[in-house]
Amino acid sequence: MVSQPAAISVDIINRQEVVGNLRRVASSLDAKLTAIAGFLSEDIAEVSKDLVAKDERKVERNIHTELRADGWNVVADRGGDRDEVAVYLEIGTHKMAPRPYMVPALRLTLASGGLLKASTKAGGLLGQTGGLR
Repeated sequence: MVSQPAAISVDIINRQEVVGNLRRVASSLDAKLTAIAGFLSEDIAEVSKDLVAKDERKVERNIHTELRADGWNVVADRGGDRDEVAVYLEIGTHKMAPRPYMVPALRLTLASGGLLKASTKAGGLLGQTGGLR
């Protein structure tokens, strides 16, 4: 005789309470993820400052983070003076080889456990393996 798996049934008595609780969890999660992104952006900006070409001090001084409508951004410019130089350093031109600093900073930050560190600074959201708790 083949045994049948037991059926599982969940009755939701107060649907609106459950939906309200889920919305509160989603809001809390959104705030936590925004905080993690902010801390991670700050770390990437600091590493970028260490990696940018040393003859471009003005770019180095103007690497910063900004919270925009689309989330946290790491920004590099020359403070309004020939802003394109920051981009040209990263990707190069037909006359200048690239001297990247932003993408390597992202890679170094993530490789050194930056996401877990940012989560810890934000009060913890990720477990030891980097997955959601």
